[in-house]
Formats: sequence, C-alpha cells, structure tokens
Amino acid sequence: LSASDDTTLMKWDTQTSPRRGEVLRGHSKAVATVTISHDGKLIASGAESEIRIWHAETLIPLANIMDPFIGPWPSVVWVPEIECVLFPNMLGSVKAWFPFTTTGPIELSLHGYYPTFTYDATRLLIYHMSELAVYVWDRSTFLQLCNHKHTVNNGFYDLQFTSSDSRIIAARYSDKITTQDVSTGEVISCIAVEGRPWFLALSPSGEHYVSTQPNVIAIHEVQTNRQVKALAIRSLN
Repeated sequence: LSASDDTTLMKWDTQTSPRRGEVLRGHSKAVATVTISHDGKLIASGAESEIRIWHAETLIPLANIMDPFIGPWPSVVWVPEIECVLFPNMLGSVKAWFPFTTTGPIELSLHGYYPTFTYDATRLLIYHMSELAVYVWDRSTFLQLCNHKHTVNNGFYDLQFTSSDSRIIAARYSDKITTQDVSTGEVISCIAVEGRPWFLALSPSGEHYVSTQPNVIAIHEVQTNRQVKALAIRSLN
C-alpha cells in the first residue's frame, strides 16, 4: 500500500510490479499515512482533518472520522485486539477511536506534539518529542498509569516495552541505548552506540532487540544491552 498527495491510496500487486494496482479514493486532501491492522483485514489512512478505515480485501470504505484539528501529517496506529485506532491532533493530544462501536473517541490529553506510540499486551506508551515526556496508559481502560519527563539531551528517538513488566528500551538523542524503569524513567543499564539509534524492534522471543543507526543494523541482548551481531549497510540513514 502507498499513500499519495493526490488524495488517493494505491494497493500494489507485488507479483506484477511495476504495473499499477487498485486505487482507493475518498480523501479530499493529501494522504500522509497508511497502515494495516494486525490481522491484515483492515486499512487505516490519515489525511488532514480525516482518518478513514477500509476493508483490506474489497477496498470498500467502512468508516471515517472528521476532526478539524488533525494536522496535514497525522500518524495512525492500530491497537490490536480492541480494534482501536490512535491518532494525534494539533492541540497536543492523542485520540483513541473505536470505528466499529458507538463509543466516541477517547482523548488522551498530553500537551505535546510529534508522538511516538508503542504497546504491549496490557499497556500503551506514548512519548511526546516536543514535551520530552513519557506517558503509560492501561490499554483496556485508557487510565494513565504513570508519566515522567526528561531533559533535551536525554530525549528519545524510539521506545519499546520489553518482556519484563517493569522495563522499557530507549533509543536516546545522546547516541545511547538505555534500559529504564517504565514507571520512574530510572536508567538500569546503558550502552553507547556509533551514531544516532533511530529505531528499535523487539524480537518475538523477547530476548533480543534490533537497533538501527547510520549505516548499521545491530542485534542486542535485552537483559544486558550487549551487542551480539551487527550488519554494515552503506546507504542506511
């Protein structure tokens, strides 16, 4: 799937590339983001002032929500199991939308911009780059569990829950990767890396995580942060 500034989405057939695929029309402004639900059945797309839901197989539009405070570059995240879509607005909050229920959007007031989302089986974590604050919410009730703020030098590019209930992994501005207490933000372990660690991804087993830095993809142990393998890629930025 691809999103376009001509207000459409495109579903490409990878077997017949470079031939064009099917076009999804409905947005009135440039489409900034598109994502597929975890079961592969639904598509969510975001444009200024609007989020839309589509059937992934038939491409039929199923639902949409209009909000004048959705900016021109919204990020959209599916939360599995509860069929919830998260998106930020220009007022500094994040909304949780349940498109197939009568429940109205739940607003998570955070007072910051440019959020990063991650979650585990029971919790949702939102980090606001402008506010340098981490918020943790219960995924079923959307009650806030904790929050903590950080200084500019200790801000994050990405965060991920670990298999431990009490720890998160953080890719920091200061060219470091840290393991921290999820409730307090206290650093438990820290390693320096060569270049900014942009993204983190936890392995299915929960024993390792992958980090991406300029020209390097590395695999680390979760418990120790020790790097166990690295792959150099010249063009990775």
